[in-house]
Amino acid sequence: MAAPTLNASMHFMVVDDDYESCGTIAEYLRAAGYSKVTLAYDGLEALHKLDQDPSINFVISDWVMPHLNGLQLLQGVKLDPARAHITFLVISNPSEIEVEKVMKAAENLVDGYMIKPFRLHDLVEKIQEVRIRASCGTQPRIVVIDDDPGAQATIVEFLQEIGFREVRTFSSAVSGLKYLHKKRV
Repeated sequence: MAAPTLNASMHFMVVDDDYESCGTIAEYLRAAGYSKVTLAYDGLEALHKLDQDPSINFVISDWVMPHLNGLQLLQGVKLDPARAHITFLVISNPSEIEVEKVMKAAENLVDGYMIKPFRLHDLVEKIQEVRIRASCGTQPRIVVIDDDPGAQATIVEFLQEIGFREVRTFSSAVSGLKYLHKKRV
């Protein structure tokens, strides 16, 4: 997939209590062409900076931090109508409880999740993926109607790649419309 044009209005906030990790991610972002990067070293500081600077529109946050952890910060962003539009990417160290963390993050509307360590290329790829998915908005259900199984598979694969989770397929308009009618009732 081709990289989207770098958006000069992208303003990242990197939140991590590990100063080295925070600095490395900020360096990655600048190397990728993103010039607006704000740093915070815990969730409380991040919320304060979000209050002070409404131009921040993408948060990359560690999970485990003092004062206010990544989950609490995610909730503070996504549950506030004034901040809900902010794209949020959680980063975390690998451990045996990652599945639980991912589930908690998903329940709280996280836009993406990465395991540390990662390289510049990985971060840029994830940012592009998250931006595409976020631009599509929340879609509870997609219906694909096509009589060509190959075309169906291609469309479904693309939709799932950009974040649509519930995709139903039908080979005829009649069956697809019946399904839609039942779901509306």
